Amino acid sequence: MAETAEQNPLPVGKTQEEDDISELDLSDLEQDLDFDLSGFDEIDEAETKLDLAAAYIDMDDAEGAKGILQEVLSEGSDEQKHRAQALLDTIS
Repeated sequence: MAETAEQNPLPVGKTQEEDDISELDLSDLEQDLDFDLSGFDEIDEAETKLDLAAAYIDMDDAEGAKGILQEVLSEGSDEQKHRAQALLDTIS
C-alpha cells in the first residue's frame, strides 16, 4: 500500500525532491572523483598557442594571430614552426 503524506510527513520547509536527495548514498563519491592531474604539467604551450591563433583567425583577428604565431616560430618544435608558418602564409 502506498504511503501518503500524512503517514510519512516531510520535515517543515523540505520538498520531496530535497528529502530524496538527502537520502542518497554518497560514500563512494570520493573514489569516483579520484583522477590524476600530473599530465597538466606537460601541457605544450606552443600547441596551445597554435590553437589560440587558429581561433583568432576564425574570428578574423589576423593581427592577434600573427603575434601568437611569431611566438610559436621562436618557441615551438620544428613541426609546430612549420604549422605556424603555414598559418602565417594564409593570413599574410
